[in-house]
Amino acid sequence: MALIIPNKSTCIFCNQVLKEGTDYGGFPPFVPNRDDELFIFSDNAFHIDCLNAAENSQKAIAYVDESINSRRPGNRKCIVTGEPITRQEDHIVIGYLTSDESSVLHRFNFVQIHRNNLAKWEDRPLLLSLLLELKASGNWQNHYAQRHLSVLIKDLTL
Repeated sequence: MALIIPNKSTCIFCNQVLKEGTDYGGFPPFVPNRDDELFIFSDNAFHIDCLNAAENSQKAIAYVDESINSRRPGNRKCIVTGEPITRQEDHIVIGYLTSDESSVLHRFNFVQIHRNNLAKWEDRPLLLSLLLELKASGNWQNHYAQRHLSVLIKDLTL
């Protein structure tokens, strides 16, 4: 979640200080790609009124909710078998890749897979090639995004 210090932190939208007694909040760091339309929301603080007036705010809220809900223990289900993934070391989480619904990557947002089922997952080669292509393109410029891609690629490589 965004680190918020009342009377010091500023709103990402209006750049005014978030004062005690006003309604404010923050988003977790859910968007790794700085070129994504929702990156402005990621790991940032805001006034609730500013958030409500911001373009794409409802879309950002929906993706954050999906991100959080998909990782709850009861919702960790393998895409191959539909079975729950109970042990953290067996759990591979794709997470948020893009808000662009026309991108092939979009369908892989928040996919979860049991490590033992990687070889059985028919879409694994496609996703792996898309991630390798994305990493080589340099379109995800910041360090966190590149590290995120590297970890996903490593996790998906047999």
